[in-house]
Amino acid sequence: MRASGRALIAAALALALLGAGPASFAAGAAADPAARLERVTAALEREAGRLESLAAGPRVGGADWAVDVQAALTVVEVRVWRWRAAAAEALGALLGGAIAAEVEQIGGPFSQIPALGLAASDAAEVANLRPVLADWAAYRRALSRVLGLLEALRTAAAPGTAGLLPPGRVCPVVGALWFEHTWGEERPWGRTHKGEDLHAARGTPLVAIESGTIVQSGWHWSGGFGVYLEGYYSGDVYYYAHMTWTAPGILPGKVVEVGDLLGWVGSTGNADSPHLHLGWVPDNPGRWVDLDGLADPYPLLVGLCGSG
Repeated sequence: MRASGRALIAAALALALLGAGPASFAAGAAADPAARLERVTAALEREAGRLESLAAGPRVGGADWAVDVQAALTVVEVRVWRWRAAAAEALGALLGGAIAAEVEQIGGPFSQIPALGLAASDAAEVANLRPVLADWAAYRRALSRVLGLLEALRTAAAPGTAGLLPPGRVCPVVGALWFEHTWGEERPWGRTHKGEDLHAARGTPLVAIESGTIVQSGWHWSGGFGVYLEGYYSGDVYYYAHMTWTAPGILPGKVVEVGDLLGWVGSTGNADSPHLHLGWVPDNPGRWVDLDGLADPYPLLVGLCGSG
């Protein structure tokens, strides 16, 4: 439901932008056509920066990441179409009848980028055309950069894309363990137990229960050394607490595959014996971990690790 809702919102934004059309962008730009072309080029460069940040950022959001990216790119493509139309209009104003007809007809954000091959009759005309050609070349470079990033992100977020993180879930403890149902039991200071404790020997490896992104790692007075992992496919968040230490490189933003080493069983924080406290937030609703959404992980752990 969250993914489809966001997709609908993005579609509505795209329709609104389409309704505005290229004329509204041109109307808000400077009257000078050369300045309008420079403004479009600058807007494309800023868009490229945003797309590069999106491509380089962690895939936080579980299975919704791909939906979010596809929805965002739909809006970006509408903006690119508007900028292309505004650039063609500015170029037409600069060159008048010398501009080729195909330059003025932008069929969509991914239509071929026209290159200008203009014939000049004398040195004075060459001097007049040189800055126009330089501005158009800068525009083409910026547009090519944006279109390349759009294509790469569309490919990365496409369903069934080769190279996606492995699906499935595994038991987070690799070794002998035992556990029992303790969710909701009373704890000191008026607390209740918001997870399950998987008891194992100190130093037993702890692995990623699901492919995903490390949202947070570090020390907490109660949980000791711990890790928050957000699942790529489920959107669930898993909290590993009381670890002896975290594995090298397990830092916020790190993308891990199911079964990758996260750390080792310990008793740091307020633990009395070596064990993994596992908290579970199913379908976490956003980029921040909502601890109000903690749920009983016992049925999940029985399915992954056995009856304990």
